[in-house]
Amino acid sequence: MCCTTALTSLTCGPASWPRGAVRCWWTGRSCPMKPRWVPMALPNAAGWSARRFSAWAMPSPASIFMPAAAGPARPSRACAPCLSSRVRMQPVLRPHPDMRSMPFSLFPARLWLLPLLVFVLSAPLWLHVWEPGMFVFLNQLCLPVAAPVWTGLSLLGNGWGVLAVTAPLLRCAPRLMWAWVCAAPFAIVFARVGKAYLVSPRPAAEVDNAQMRIVGEVLHNVSMPSGHTTTAFAVASAIFFALTPRQRKRHGWILLLALGAGLSRIAVGAHWPGDVAVGISLGLLAGLLGNVLLASLPARCLDASHWSLRLLALLVLCAVYFLLTEELDFAENLPLQRLLAGVALLSVLAFAMRSARALKAS
Repeated sequence: MCCTTALTSLTCGPASWPRGAVRCWWTGRSCPMKPRWVPMALPNAAGWSARRFSAWAMPSPASIFMPAAAGPARPSRACAPCLSSRVRMQPVLRPHPDMRSMPFSLFPARLWLLPLLVFVLSAPLWLHVWEPGMFVFLNQLCLPVAAPVWTGLSLLGNGWGVLAVTAPLLRCAPRLMWAWVCAAPFAIVFARVGKAYLVSPRPAAEVDNAQMRIVGEVLHNVSMPSGHTTTAFAVASAIFFALTPRQRKRHGWILLLALGAGLSRIAVGAHWPGDVAVGISLGLLAGLLGNVLLASLPARCLDASHWSLRLLALLVLCAVYFLLTEELDFAENLPLQRLLAGVALLSVLAFAMRSARALKAS
């Protein structure tokens, strides 16, 4: 009987489930194993973590069900020499076909050019070639939609709101939570530097306020770029690009939500369309850079018992406090803030229970 078992291939697809096999050093043949379902860790951005996938391998907090070897391997009749006690087994682990090994090779070059493409194509907007007509047109186009809808979408660009919206990821998919957290510093730097060095008045300072709808406080300066749009697209693109190419096809709605957040900044009269376009470009770049940073994140940061995830849970609790005690951007958002605070609090409690079980098991 073979002394050890290992997975020699991992292939994912709608028509083929992952298969396990053992490879004999004596004959070079692969023997099929009878799999059983056990939890296995999700891949990190650099590929599958190098660990032995056995029936007793414990998963990280984010897990999916994949087949692994159950008990001793059952070699086929064609590999009779495997029954020899002298045979050693060769563990081989191949990376997921949708992942890459080097951080900056996570995405094709054309994807890295996407932020630049958005920036160049939107040049007439941020150069104000079509202003103020374009802003007035879009602002009036959004009038039939109630103001609370736009203010709620705008909350997706607020840091505390984002923490509450993504709080369930802390329990269900910590890798995706880390993806946007890694992108957040880049988004903050891009937005702050732009607002500090670019003198750009807001629409309310140049357009007759009778021709536009203004929701909330009337703002007059520090317009470029839209910080809410940059934040929303940094979070959405970081999560979106952290998914495998197959998963991205089913989750394009994430980017649509971010686009809604950007459009809401025009609908409430806070930003020019050019500010939103530049925010989209910077947010996409922040999301890509965040995934590069995610690729270097240690795998232990995904464990429910690790201190870094507990720190994120504390940040979510801070978000709950501000959602319940502060008015974030608009008074119309107060009911939504309470709802998000409840969701975030339940998510933290679920994570705390999982973390406690992980500590007890260790």
